[in-house]
Order: sequence, then C-alpha cells, then structure tokens
Amino acid sequence: MARFQSSHGRCLFCDLIQREIAAGERVVIRNHGYLAVCAEAPRQPYETWILPERHAVRFDALDDDQLHDQARVLHELLRRLQAASPGAAYNLLLHTGPFHAPEESLHWHWEL
Repeated sequence: MARFQSSHGRCLFCDLIQREIAAGERVVIRNHGYLAVCAEAPRQPYETWILPERHAVRFDALDDDQLHDQARVLHELLRRLQAASPGAAYNLLLHTGPFHAPEESLHWHWEL
C-alpha cells in the first residue's frame, strides 16, 4: 500500500472504493458512509470487506456516531450472511493503523 501511495499519490483503498461504487457489481451495502463489498479475488466464500468511504487510518479514532453507523452496516452484513448460509462459520478481522501512523499509510477496514 505504501508503494501504491508513493507512486500514485493516493490511497489504494480510496481508489478501490471509488471503482467499486462506480461499477456497482460487488457492492453489498452502501449506507451511512460505509461500503460493504465482496472481495474481488476472495480467498474464501462470502469474503466481504467493510470500508469507510472517507479515508481514515485508525478505527479507534471514530466518534460515537461513526461507531454506531459502521456497527449498523456490520450488523446488516452479518444478517445477510446468516440468511444466505445459515450457521456459517466466519472470521472477522479488523485492519487498522498503528497509533503513530502517517495519515496516508492505511485505510482501516473490516474483513469478513
């Protein structure tokens, strides 16, 4: 990601978000400033990412309203997963920047 940032002058995930919104093919949920999108090359069935539409490095920097909004999107995604595949096991990973990361170094996101 740092290499993409230095060669293109922008965040890889911000580019991904704009491309996915424009195409609309893999978008599962777009609501409250968050995007849930099926992975382009999934490593397992139903692999989905939740990303904030605006660039943000650290999950812990969210205010209460932002936490509530992303929780609503996560809850809806999990509800849909349960409807599509009842009882499915899954892992939920949070990718977030370190405490002293430069603003452009990462775009936090959930990976389901």
